[in-house]
Amino acid sequence: MPNPRIRTHLAQAPALIAFLALVLAAPRPSNAQAIETVGARALGMGGAFVAVANDSTATWWNPAGLAAGPFVDVTVTGGRAPDGMSSGSAARATTWGLAIATPALGASYYRLRITDMDPVGPIVVAEAGRQEGRVGVLPDSLEFGQFGATIGHSIFSRLHAGATLKLVRASVESALDGAESGTHFDVDVGLLGIVGPVRLGVVARQLSEPVLWSDPVSGRDLRLGRQVRVGVAFDGDLLSVDRTLPLVVSFDADTLSYDTIGGPRRTVAVGVERWLRGRRVGVRGGARVNTTGAHDGAASIGASVSIVKGVLAEVHATAGARAERGWGVAARASF
Repeated sequence: MPNPRIRTHLAQAPALIAFLALVLAAPRPSNAQAIETVGARALGMGGAFVAVANDSTATWWNPAGLAAGPFVDVTVTGGRAPDGMSSGSAARATTWGLAIATPALGASYYRLRITDMDPVGPIVVAEAGRQEGRVGVLPDSLEFGQFGATIGHSIFSRLHAGATLKLVRASVESALDGAESGTHFDVDVGLLGIVGPVRLGVVARQLSEPVLWSDPVSGRDLRLGRQVRVGVAFDGDLLSVDRTLPLVVSFDADTLSYDTIGGPRRTVAVGVERWLRGRRVGVRGGARVNTTGAHDGAASIGASVSIVKGVLAEVHATAGARAERGWGVAARASF
């Protein structure tokens, strides 16, 4: 008979899997920022990171990754993020963050600011039963800071679960309503499974879909919308000891289409990472495409360089459609 601890784990696994299955089956699109906002390593791989996440940015990408990560990992990151706006927009998005993680617990703060959001005119929102519509506008700027507490747990030795409980402090400036701010509670959940050299991940973000702002004219909500993404990756470090290969190849896909400021989004991404010179240098690249709406695409490159043992400097740059462009830098310590 299995011991009580194993019986407890067996009881937990179906509940967690069933919970995520319900999330996957319940699409509720709304206005949001894209997931491709944080992390020089993740964005250097084109955003194909849900199954790869094993550093402190797992607090953003997939909280289950903490349980398979190093003893301590600290990341400070910043740069220009994709703003999701159209090619005629002058919008600009900047981001920075700090994350600290151990296999069981993590803490993080991420800040995103988007300015000049409405340079191309008003948005027309059709009223039910009428051909004409009401005219609404985007706010002029949006800023939010996210404080997160992440819990990682190993259900089995190669099946991990995690959750990030977060407080989002949002500030919105609108020409019509002036400045508004508010604090919202939200949660992300994730699973990570490892089978041989293959990593399988799923994350459901922003389960409560907090409303950041409502346009009083059109009634249009600006939300942090629910996002669900699955990922699969080959990790050469998980091969047998005499065959290990410092190579990661990954694939991510959104399971739901969700609305963003710039229109609907459902992303597919691929990425690759290769470590060289005894893991003192890492190079990576990736690409992603929005399979709905504007069908914007982007390609990314990135690199990591070891400064001293356990301390890395990381950079990435993304080119392509205007809504997807960005760059970032990060410093990471991992032990």
